[in-house]
Amino acid sequence: MNKIGYILTILILLMSACFLSVAIMMGASHRQWKVEALKYKQEAETYRAAAENARASTGTKDTLLARERVARERQLAQLEARLQIAQADLKDREARLKVEQTSNTDLLNKLELTNKRLAEQDVQVKNLNDDSRKLIADISDKVAKIQSLTNQKHELENKIYESKKLIESLAADNASNKRVMEKVGVTKDTPTDHIVPALDGVVVQVNKDNQLIGVGLGSDDGLRVGHEMDIYRNDRYIGKIRITKTDFNTSIGQVIRDFMQDLVREGDHVTSKL
Repeated sequence: MNKIGYILTILILLMSACFLSVAIMMGASHRQWKVEALKYKQEAETYRAAAENARASTGTKDTLLARERVARERQLAQLEARLQIAQADLKDREARLKVEQTSNTDLLNKLELTNKRLAEQDVQVKNLNDDSRKLIADISDKVAKIQSLTNQKHELENKIYESKKLIESLAADNASNKRVMEKVGVTKDTPTDHIVPALDGVVVQVNKDNQLIGVGLGSDDGLRVGHEMDIYRNDRYIGKIRITKTDFNTSIGQVIRDFMQDLVREGDHVTSKL
């Protein structure tokens, strides 16, 4: 109950007391006023005590209300203080938020710039990788060429070595041939086409009438038209042929009937060595 309710209650009690007094006075005029007055006095005392009690209760309630008002005012002051603190904290946080937003904006700008640089660097790295692959392929090609040239060099060195050995052998053979030629009275101007070089080969083909013989020796071996060669089968003498046609590595010979002791077969041994 608020203060106005307390006041209305007190007024009602007072008015009731007034009406009671009026009623007592009116009743005293009709009845024995002393008895009635005593009675009403007692009642009035009772009502007065009730009014005093009500007034005391109202005072107590007013005191409690005042205390509660003070307590509420203190709470309100505390709430206002907290509100001010919260508002100050809110302003501080808003200021911090603005700073962070500004910082975040700067960071985003830096991030975009970094991403742009990274993209440019990715392009540069890709170009470098492409150049590296091309360079590696070029190096591999050059290494292969160098290896090929090295192999060719080794082959040429081997050929040069073999050529030197051949030259030395030819020089030795030439010196030996020169001594032989001097011994038999032959000079470099003496015709030699009729002289058959020392050769060994095999019969590779025989015609049907056993007259033309194919030999696995040719002009590269020193055979010339008119050269004569002997034919053997194992250690048995078969006959003699005269070369009638030569090719690079094969020749054809005509059998000489006066020397033939048997028919020539493929695989027979052909030689010009005595």
